[in-house]
Amino acid sequence: MDDYCPNCGRLITSPSGCPCSPNTAPMQHPQGVAPVYPQPGYGPPVDIAEQRRRETNRTLGIVAGAIFLVVSLAVAAVLVYRATSSTSTEPAALNQSRPPTSAQVAPGYVPVPSEPRSGTTVRPPTVRAPTVRPTTPTAQVSAEQQLKQYANSDLPGLRVDANEMWVPQLSSKRPGTKVDNVSYDEEMILSDHLILRAAYPGTTLVWSGDWTSFKSPDYWVTVAGGRFGTADEANRWCDAQAIPKDDCFAKRLSTTGGYEGNTKVR
Repeated sequence: MDDYCPNCGRLITSPSGCPCSPNTAPMQHPQGVAPVYPQPGYGPPVDIAEQRRRETNRTLGIVAGAIFLVVSLAVAAVLVYRATSSTSTEPAALNQSRPPTSAQVAPGYVPVPSEPRSGTTVRPPTVRAPTVRPTTPTAQVSAEQQLKQYANSDLPGLRVDANEMWVPQLSSKRPGTKVDNVSYDEEMILSDHLILRAAYPGTTLVWSGDWTSFKSPDYWVTVAGGRFGTADEANRWCDAQAIPKDDCFAKRLSTTGGYEGNTKVR
C-alpha cells in the first residue's frame, strides 16, 4: 500500500511523513486506485518526450490532410477540363462519320437506277462516282486523260457486279470511228459519253482492253447501269428506253470468254 499526503496528495517516501506537513498522518490508498490531487500543479510527472511526439504527430496529420485536399482539387480540375475538351470536339468527329447528304455529293454523281420490271433477272450495279469528274477538256487535262480517268474509276465496280453479266451497250468508239459521216476524235468521244452518262443513271465507261469479250482492245465503250442474267433481258431494257437498235444492244462483260457468244443485237 502507498502512502499519500492528505493535504498535498504527494507520495510519502520518507518515514518522517509528508514534507508539507510532518505532523500529519499519511492517508492510505488501495493499490491500483489513482490518487486525488486536490491542488493544481501536483500529480505524477509529465513525459515531455511523449508530449512532443503527440504534438509532432498532430502537426504532421494536419499537413498531410492539407496536401491531400490540394491534390484532390487538382485532380478534379484536370478531369473537368478533359471532359469539357472531349465534349467540344465531339460534333466534329460525328460530322466525319455521317454519310454525305445530297448537297455534299460531288457534281455529276450518278444515283442507283430504279428497279427493273418484274420477271427479269438482274443484279443491281454498285454505282461509284469517279475520283475526278471533268466535264470538258482543258489545257491541263486532255480528253484522253479524262476518258482514262472515267474508265479506271468505273473498272473496280464493274469487276465486282458486272463480270459475266449482260449489260446494255450504248456506244463503242475509238479515234477515227465514223458515224453519219462524222469522224470522232477523243474530245467528241468524251462528249458523247458524258451525254449518255447524264441521260441514263448508272452508266459507266469501259475500256475494251480490260475485258476479253470485245473483238478489239482499243475502244471506249459506254454501257448502261443494268446488270442482267440474259441477253434478252438486256435488250428488253433497250426497248423500254425506245433507243434505236443500232445504238443499244446486249453485251456480256467477261474476263474469260471471247467475242463469240457475248454479243446479241436486237
